Amino acid sequence: VTPVPTATPVVLSTPTPSNYVNWKISYFDNRDLAGTPVATADLPEVNFNWGAGAPHPDVPADNFSMRLERTIDFPAGNYRFVARADDGVRVDINGQSIIYDWQEGGARDLRADQYLSGPARILIEYFEATGLAELQFGFEQLRIGEWEVNYFDNMDLTGNPVYVNVEPSGSSTQLDRDWGEASPYPDRVGRDFWSGGWEGTFFFAAGAYDFRVRSDDGVRVYLDNQLVIDDWADGYKEEARRLDAVSEGYHEVRVAFYEKTGAALIMLGWQRIENNSVQ
Repeated sequence: VTPVPTATPVVLSTPTPSNYVNWKISYFDNRDLAGTPVATADLPEVNFNWGAGAPHPDVPADNFSMRLERTIDFPAGNYRFVARADDGVRVDINGQSIIYDWQEGGARDLRADQYLSGPARILIEYFEATGLAELQFGFEQLRIGEWEVNYFDNMDLTGNPVYVNVEPSGSSTQLDRDWGEASPYPDRVGRDFWSGGWEGTFFFAAGAYDFRVRSDDGVRVYLDNQLVIDDWADGYKEEARRLDAVSEGYHEVRVAFYEKTGAALIMLGWQRIENNSVQ
């Protein structure tokens, strides 16, 4: 999980109940959310890129701020919240700060994972200093311990997938597929010249990890967009890579694979290492 920037804890503004259907947005003509809002709006999503312009006719293009409030009913599960901002942003859910980056700076992506069940009050506060301004916010429910898979009828994972599926993970070997010389899905994918992309979210205890892969043909493995194993070449191979400092929490694992001709297999596993022994 991408670390959320640390900062001195603050008490965010208290949301005010209202009859707004979507996001209640309050605009301020200063960067400190001070005083009475100069305008309000009821908008369905938080997806703004104002460039060098103003977000509202009553608000200046620079040195303004916004407060966004909404209650959303969440089915029980783990969720990933993502905010993109230029300049400062902070996000509060049910009185708990989950994202805090209250400072000037160019557009950057911030995210946090949270378990929720039932109605949750979301509060976003944002300020713009000078220059460009943007704010986006969204969330998705995480599939913990499952693979979302896209299959392509080419070796480059390009274009639209010809088949999309959700596949279970293993225990000691989290990804274990051996098709031999057959197709993974004969009615959708050929036996040769295809590729696949696996994405999954998994919980890691803090520590060092040993990642191991067997593949025929090419393979790439990513942990939170960090390239861990890269052997994008024809033929059978076995690769290993140690990561010394994986933080505790949910992490995204991605696997890219292509099959050229002959046998096809992809196997990936990871294990935590402690005191020079695998746990």
